[in-house]
Amino acid sequence: MTGWAGILQTARSGSGFYSIQAGLELEVIAAVVIGGASLSGGEGTMLGTLVGALLLAVLDNGCKKLDLPNEFRFIVIV
Repeated sequence: MTGWAGILQTARSGSGFYSIQAGLELEVIAAVVIGGASLSGGEGTMLGTLVGALLLAVLDNGCKKLDLPNEFRFIVIV
């Protein structure tokens, strides 16, 4: 999955710079937790993680469509 994400990000940005997505760790953890994984036990499913990521993407897109400032988007999403 990580390799596939790297291929998609390189195709999207047009470059292979190693720190292009630095700082997104909190969003990844939030997507996994929203998807139902336990932080203390590591129990979760791939489908749950995808649903969590989809929910975060929908919220982020909605905030962008409402033209909310970046600081507020971060609070709403995470």
